[in-house]
Amino acid sequence: MNQATAVGERWFKAIEKGDADTLRQIVADDIDFLTPAGQLGAPQDVIDFVMGYNTAFPDSKFTIDRWIEQEDVSVGEGTYSGTHTGVLSTPMGVIPPTGKGIAVPFVTIFGERGSQVAFCHNYYDNVGFMTQLGLMPEPGQG
Repeated sequence: MNQATAVGERWFKAIEKGDADTLRQIVADDIDFLTPAGQLGAPQDVIDFVMGYNTAFPDSKFTIDRWIEQEDVSVGEGTYSGTHTGVLSTPMGVIPPTGKGIAVPFVTIFGERGSQVAFCHNYYDNVGFMTQLGLMPEPGQG
């Protein structure tokens, strides 16, 4: 296991546990953070963003199917799952709890520097995510 995988595993566990203190330790001051919702660069903005998912999905789980490693970069592929029982604050507004379960495939690329997350690029199907929450119609039914 390379250092990027080790820090990636700490990242996922901290989000699952709602452990903002660990995130503060492992998020680099100059983090490059990207999601389908947009790009963030300030460490506290990143922490607030990911902790918002812990608030909205307190039973959330990251199931990692595989890690692909190369030097100081790792790619984690898996499924994010949980039940939407809390408010989800997004850049587009607040989503009240739907009570619905989700299982969203994702790919996250971690770059590590000094045992911290230097970059974290997240890719997932946001339409599928919103559809599972009941906020968008199933494809082909719109």
